[in-house]
Amino acid sequence: MLTFATAKLGVVLVPVNFMLGPSEIAFILGHSGATGIVAQDGFTETAERALAEAGPAAGVRGRIGGAADGWEDVADWWTAGPEHEPEVAVADDDPLRLMYTSGTESRPKGVMLPSRSLIAQYVSCVIDGGMSVDDVEVHSLPMYHCAQLDCFFSVDVYLGAPA
Repeated sequence: MLTFATAKLGVVLVPVNFMLGPSEIAFILGHSGATGIVAQDGFTETAERALAEAGPAAGVRGRIGGAADGWEDVADWWTAGPEHEPEVAVADDDPLRLMYTSGTESRPKGVMLPSRSLIAQYVSCVIDGGMSVDDVEVHSLPMYHCAQLDCFFSVDVYLGAPA
């Protein structure tokens, strides 16, 4: 999953709501300073339009569902082998994710989440939510949303629970 891969690389992940239009995505790309993009097959056309509107093209273009014109197949990224694994030390206060609000009343606002805040969130879900390694959950919320990522799915991964 991209959330953990980018953290291992020391790269800041910017999840984007798949229901946004090209102009809204272009704003997030420009505002965040994104230098790469990953899109699922079926969303690359919208991503291309957003990239064109945002200005300079993102350097890395990964596509879930196979390579296409100008897009790399992300499946190839996972098969590079352990000799290509990065050795990145991520400190507690290093940013790992930039989450954007929905922007219903104005432009979306980005919130930078460092490693320490994410781990604190997972621990608070374990303690206050009573989550345990024995929990079996259905993860049906979208992965671009922090409730799914940081209150359910990543907490289960943190615990080693079946997800």
